[in-house]
Amino acid sequence: MTYAEREESVYEGNPIELYQFTRDDGTIWRYTSSDSDKIYLGNIYTAIPVQRNAIEISQDIFRATLEIEMPSTIDFIQQFVTEPLFLRIAVVVFRYHLDNDEVVLLWTGRVINVEQKGESTGKILCESAYSSLKRPSLRRLYGASCPHVLYKTICKVDESLYEENATITNIDGLDITSPTYGGFADGYFLGGYVELTKDGEFTKRFITNHVGSVITVNLPLYSAELGDILVSYPGCDHTLDTCFNKFNNVLNYGGQPWIPDRNPMGGVSIF
Repeated sequence: MTYAEREESVYEGNPIELYQFTRDDGTIWRYTSSDSDKIYLGNIYTAIPVQRNAIEISQDIFRATLEIEMPSTIDFIQQFVTEPLFLRIAVVVFRYHLDNDEVVLLWTGRVINVEQKGESTGKILCESAYSSLKRPSLRRLYGASCPHVLYKTICKVDESLYEENATITNIDGLDITSPTYGGFADGYFLGGYVELTKDGEFTKRFITNHVGSVITVNLPLYSAELGDILVSYPGCDHTLDTCFNKFNNVLNYGGQPWIPDRNPMGGVSIF
């Protein structure tokens, strides 16, 4: 019997679903609703209890969300106990029937939130990949400051040229001390970020302040210990002066720093 025939059959259907979560840094988690581990395309999908809501076919693509419930003890859920969702995680759901080789792509999208439900269950809220089609597009605004995201494609600054390895000598809440930071002027790392890879887990925090040899991050680095090395990157205040003197990237500056500071339509002469 074909996949479609088994789906419509009252007695012959024995559906199995495969769930794959792929984080932007390349980390992948795979699970299956089956009562035993399954192999698909050479990858092992671990058997766990899985529940989800019905997939709705609607003209309103914002209603095509998927809520998946899995045990809170699995690795995918455990990462959100102390860490926020800071990297994009794509979701792909495959479905097939036992004793049938036809596998279909049932649903694809991305994770938008993970929360605890009860004592032993985690709920994963996902939105369809098509929901991005109805979002308002980005609009380029006319202003003196640069709208580009530092280190990204349009900015073109190579972050590897500004990477600093900082050894942690003290941790006090959100404040992290390292002699490396003391070698730079106050505020040099403000607006930047730090990365920590430890025991195979990747963590990223944004820097909200930098004074002397101490930086302040936006959230605690729970896994960090004295002696760990933070890969640190400086930030940008998006002014022309910083772009020129700090990053030597003025050719890619996206702002209009010489626009008049008076509104020509305000009834007051701009001269």
